[in-house]
Amino acid sequence: MSTRSGMVVAMLGPFVLATRECAMQMMTNGQYVLDELPNVKMSDGLRKQTQDVCHGLIGTKHDLITELFDLDDLVATDATDAQVGERVERIMQWAFEDLSKLHEVVTALDEASKRNDLEFGSASLLVMESAGNILHAYQPMQTAADAVLRAVQGVRLSGASPS
Repeated sequence: MSTRSGMVVAMLGPFVLATRECAMQMMTNGQYVLDELPNVKMSDGLRKQTQDVCHGLIGTKHDLITELFDLDDLVATDATDAQVGERVERIMQWAFEDLSKLHEVVTALDEASKRNDLEFGSASLLVMESAGNILHAYQPMQTAADAVLRAVQGVRLSGASPS
């Protein structure tokens, strides 16, 4: 078994917790939007795009949780810290891809609501509020991932005492 950096191990804890929270927000908010979509007016194209993104969020939640289990297994092996970092980067990429798609829907709904607030205002608000919830959970995940990646690279955290 390889020697795992203590700093990497220490930084993984907050990353795992933040990733679980973000994954749960992705699933919960994706499902909420899907449940509420029949109650709001929007074009068929935007409705389909919103549904696709929400299904993607729910699927990514499952992928992220599976990856966390795989990451835990990887940490217990003789894998290098760099391999742990690659797994963290993959997890972040998957979440970021979904957030990018969600941003596209938010932007499209915002533009549509500016053209016809009565028609698209409720749909825009519904999706924006859920996107905000997910983004609020993503930010600590990003911060924790950055800390793991700095530890993998051996970069000292600011304020850390000299060794």
